[in-house]
Amino acid sequence: MVKSEDRKTDAQKMKTDSSAGSPEKEEDAVNKSVSGGYTSGGQTVSSEEFHQLEAGTHQAEKKSKKAAVKILQEEIEKLRKENNEMKDRLLRKMAEFDNFRKRTEREYGEIFVRAGEDIVRKLLPVLDDLERSLSQPDDENHIDAFRKGIELIYLKSIKTLQDAGLKLIETEGKEFDPNIHEALIQVENTDVPSNHIVETFEKGYYFNGRVIRPAKVSVNK
Repeated sequence: MVKSEDRKTDAQKMKTDSSAGSPEKEEDAVNKSVSGGYTSGGQTVSSEEFHQLEAGTHQAEKKSKKAAVKILQEEIEKLRKENNEMKDRLLRKMAEFDNFRKRTEREYGEIFVRAGEDIVRKLLPVLDDLERSLSQPDDENHIDAFRKGIELIYLKSIKTLQDAGLKLIETEGKEFDPNIHEALIQVENTDVPSNHIVETFEKGYYFNGRVIRPAKVSVNK
């Protein structure tokens, strides 16, 4: 009796082992029916119908990929078009700026030329006065008149230049300022405070608020 039960148990184990298989066999057991068909969506279909469904799925995937590629191509084309438009606008702006720069330079040049012409025009009468003074006969009777004529020419010249923006840099009794004065020598003078100007060797001038020539002076120690 014991041997008979052991043989029965071994037979059951062999039956159980033979029913167990690989995952592929289990999948085939699920998909394949007894008649050799396949299951799809819980329904049994023939092999031909299964392959048709599979082909339809592949076709749908291809169409989906083509649609995605088309969308990407359209987006790339849109970006390329926008890039070309931006380049075109940039080139136009650069051309406009270049024209503006050239026009501005030309206008500034004309302003400087007109300013120079205006100063020269105002100095022409001074030149005329100098020519008239030099054309006078060289004798002692005209020395005083010549001197007065030179003084008038000087005053007229100063007035013309002052109207154009020229201004004298003050030095007499002033403390030395390296921004507007140029010290040529240092001296000792008890009548003048320390670091103050003693003597002016050459006058200095502002032109429209800017120093165009510093005054050359001597400074007390």
